Amino acid sequence: MTITSLGLPAPPLPWEGRVHSVFDHSCNIRLAAGVPLITLHSFDFGTLPLSLFVPDLDTGGWRPGDPVRADSSGVQVGGRLLEWGADLTETDTRIPRRPLPRSWRETKTLLADNRRHTTGQPLLQEVYAALAQALDGLWEALLAGRAEGVAAQCRACIGLGQGLTPSGDDMLLGTFAALHMYEPDLVPALAAGALPQLGRTNDISATYLTLAAQGRAATPV
Repeated sequence: MTITSLGLPAPPLPWEGRVHSVFDHSCNIRLAAGVPLITLHSFDFGTLPLSLFVPDLDTGGWRPGDPVRADSSGVQVGGRLLEWGADLTETDTRIPRRPLPRSWRETKTLLADNRRHTTGQPLLQEVYAALAQALDGLWEALLAGRAEGVAAQCRACIGLGQGLTPSGDDMLLGTFAALHMYEPDLVPALAAGALPQLGRTNDISATYLTLAAQGRAATPV
């Protein structure tokens, strides 16, 4: 198998770690405690920060705790070598600055469509109602410069919801992205409120939030 692209930033070679978690089309690697996870994947939707894209990735036989080492020859996982491709590409995952849109019509239409998908799902509706209230309070606290209010609303979001990256974490990641794009001066306040509380969610979601605070996100974001 061959690594064909990198999602920047990427750790300098050589590096060592251990397998953190294994899925059918991806594998997460832990370098050291407190450091975001590196992802090996074959996802076709875009590029993740701190990721290595391996078409037709086969994770069979890998287990959490397996040793991982990367050097000039490739990435060795559980005794199997993934070689660097001859035409390796690099993708910048920095969130770009953008001017404020003249109209939010498209955004509001997308939000309304997403809300319709929760019809008939009481638990999801309850989660999203709680998140909507928390985000209202978060923006109010951010704009007023109230650090305690920012921390309280981040606590209400982190780890809330379903999925590998819970809904509340996804909403905070989107908030980081919006601030980096439109109001970067507010990023430190959100980071101060959110990052100390990442122990409330799982390692994978915490990785994405840490990178979002640094201005990095998957290309679809």
